[in-house]
Amino acid sequence: MRIAAALLADAAVARDGTLTVVNAGVNLFQLPELPSMLHASLAVMVEVEPDQREQDFTVLVDFYIGSGDTGKRLSGVRAEWEAGTSLVLFDDLPSFLPLGIDLANLIITDEGLHTIRVSLSGAESVYVSFRAMLGSDQSE
Repeated sequence: MRIAAALLADAAVARDGTLTVVNAGVNLFQLPELPSMLHASLAVMVEVEPDQREQDFTVLVDFYIGSGDTGKRLSGVRAEWEAGTSLVLFDDLPSFLPLGIDLANLIITDEGLHTIRVSLSGAESVYVSFRAMLGSDQSE
Protein backbone atom coordinates (compact mmCIF):
# COMPACT_ATOMS: atom_id res chain seq x y z
CA MET A 1 0.00 0.00 0.00
CA ARG A 2 1.32 3.43 -0.89
CA ILE A 3 0.32 6.97 -1.72
CA ALA A 4 0.51 6.99 -5.51
CA ALA A 5 -0.22 10.73 -5.89
CA ALA A 6 -0.89 13.83 -3.80
CA LEU A 7 -1.47 17.20 -5.47
CA LEU A 8 -2.92 20.56 -4.55
CA ALA A 9 -5.69 21.65 -6.88
CA ASP A 10 -8.47 24.19 -7.20
CA ALA A 11 -10.94 21.32 -6.70
CA ALA A 12 -10.81 17.54 -6.20
CA VAL A 13 -13.84 15.28 -5.89
CA ALA A 14 -13.84 11.50 -5.40
CA ARG A 15 -16.90 9.67 -6.72
CA ASP A 16 -17.60 6.13 -7.91
CA GLY A 17 -13.95 5.08 -7.69
CA THR A 18 -12.64 8.01 -9.73
CA LEU A 19 -11.02 11.33 -8.88
CA THR A 20 -12.01 14.49 -10.73
CA VAL A 21 -9.33 17.17 -10.37
CA VAL A 22 -9.40 20.80 -11.58
CA ASN A 23 -6.16 22.78 -12.03
CA ALA A 24 -3.76 20.41 -10.25
CA GLY A 25 -0.23 21.42 -9.33
CA VAL A 26 -1.03 24.68 -7.54
CA ASN A 27 1.91 25.82 -5.40
CA LEU A 28 1.36 29.57 -4.89
CA PHE A 29 -1.61 31.19 -3.18
CA GLN A 30 -1.95 34.97 -3.31
CA LEU A 31 -4.19 35.93 -0.42
CA PRO A 32 -6.06 39.24 -0.06
CA GLU A 33 -5.45 39.37 3.71
CA LEU A 34 -4.22 37.35 6.67
CA PRO A 35 -5.67 35.31 8.18
CA SER A 36 -7.38 33.87 5.12
CA MET A 37 -9.08 30.62 4.12
CA LEU A 38 -7.23 28.38 1.70
CA HIS A 39 -9.49 27.89 -1.31
CA ALA A 40 -8.04 24.60 -2.54
CA SER A 41 -8.37 20.83 -2.39
CA LEU A 42 -5.93 18.01 -1.92
CA ALA A 43 -6.18 15.21 -4.49
CA VAL A 44 -4.83 11.87 -3.22
CA MET A 45 -4.70 8.42 -4.82
CA VAL A 46 -3.91 5.46 -2.55
CA GLU A 47 -2.66 2.31 -4.29
CA VAL A 48 -3.82 -0.91 -2.63
CA GLU A 49 -2.13 -4.18 -3.63
CA PRO A 50 -4.36 -7.27 -4.09
CA ASP A 51 -3.04 -8.91 -0.89
CA GLN A 52 -3.76 -5.73 1.14
CA ARG A 53 -7.47 -5.36 0.32
CA GLU A 54 -8.57 -6.96 3.58
CA GLN A 55 -6.50 -4.60 5.74
CA ASP A 56 -7.86 -1.57 7.58
CA PHE A 57 -5.74 1.55 7.24
CA THR A 58 -5.63 5.19 8.26
CA VAL A 59 -4.80 8.24 6.16
CA LEU A 60 -3.47 11.25 8.10
CA VAL A 61 -3.16 14.72 6.58
CA ASP A 62 -1.16 17.25 8.64
CA PHE A 63 -0.68 20.94 7.81
CA TYR A 64 2.49 22.82 8.77
CA ILE A 65 3.89 26.32 8.47
CA GLY A 66 7.42 25.71 7.23
CA SER A 67 9.15 22.69 5.77
CA GLY A 68 8.10 19.10 6.39
CA ASP A 69 7.27 18.09 9.96
CA THR A 70 9.91 20.51 11.32
CA GLY A 71 7.53 23.46 11.01
CA LYS A 72 4.69 24.51 13.29
CA ARG A 73 1.70 22.14 12.96
CA LEU A 74 -1.52 24.03 12.19
CA SER A 75 -4.07 21.23 12.05
CA GLY A 76 -4.81 17.78 10.72
CA VAL A 77 -7.40 15.42 9.29
CA ARG A 78 -7.77 11.68 9.89
CA ALA A 79 -9.64 9.25 7.63
CA GLU A 80 -10.23 5.59 8.49
CA TRP A 81 -10.60 2.95 5.76
CA GLU A 82 -12.29 -0.32 6.65
CA ALA A 83 -11.45 -3.56 4.84
CA GLY A 84 -14.18 -4.79 2.56
CA THR A 85 -15.22 -1.33 1.41
CA SER A 86 -15.71 -1.55 -2.32
CA LEU A 87 -12.75 -0.97 -4.59
CA VAL A 88 -12.47 -1.72 -8.29
CA LEU A 89 -11.03 -5.24 -8.13
CA PHE A 90 -8.88 -7.21 -10.51
CA ASP A 91 -7.27 -10.34 -9.07
CA ASP A 92 -3.69 -9.52 -10.05
CA LEU A 93 -3.72 -5.71 -10.27
CA PRO A 94 -3.59 -3.02 -7.59
CA SER A 95 -6.73 -1.03 -6.81
CA PHE A 96 -6.80 2.74 -6.39
CA LEU A 97 -8.69 4.60 -3.71
CA PRO A 98 -9.33 8.25 -4.67
CA LEU A 99 -9.57 10.92 -1.98
CA GLY A 100 -10.64 14.52 -2.56
CA ILE A 101 -10.02 16.60 0.57
CA ASP A 102 -11.50 20.10 0.71
CA LEU A 103 -9.05 22.45 2.46
CA ALA A 104 -11.48 25.38 2.86
CA ASN A 105 -11.38 25.02 6.67
CA LEU A 106 -7.61 25.51 6.70
CA ILE A 107 -6.87 29.07 7.81
CA ILE A 108 -3.57 30.54 6.62
CA THR A 109 -2.18 32.96 9.21
CA ASP A 110 1.32 33.61 7.85
CA GLU A 111 3.05 34.23 4.57
CA GLY A 112 5.75 31.83 3.43
CA LEU A 113 6.29 28.14 2.97
CA HIS A 114 3.60 25.69 4.10
CA THR A 115 3.72 21.90 3.90
CA ILE A 116 1.05 19.23 3.82
CA ARG A 117 2.14 15.75 4.96
CA VAL A 118 0.00 12.83 3.80
CA SER A 119 0.67 9.69 5.85
CA LEU A 120 -0.64 6.20 5.36
CA SER A 121 -0.36 3.52 8.04
CA GLY A 122 2.57 1.29 7.17
CA ALA A 123 3.76 3.41 4.22
CA GLU A 124 6.10 6.30 3.54
CA SER A 125 4.71 9.84 3.93
CA VAL A 126 4.31 12.19 0.96
CA TYR A 127 4.88 15.94 1.26
CA VAL A 128 3.21 18.69 -0.78
CA SER A 129 4.52 22.24 -0.33
CA PHE A 130 3.08 25.60 -1.28
CA ARG A 131 3.83 29.25 -0.68
CA ALA A 132 1.30 31.75 0.68
CA MET A 133 1.77 35.46 0.08
CA LEU A 134 -0.21 38.65 0.35
CA GLY A 135 -1.31 40.12 -2.95
CA SER A 136 -4.18 40.30 -5.35
CA ASP A 137 -5.24 37.21 -7.24
CA GLN A 138 -3.95 37.47 -10.82
CA SER A 139 -7.18 36.01 -12.19
CA GLU A 140 -9.24 39.01 -11.07
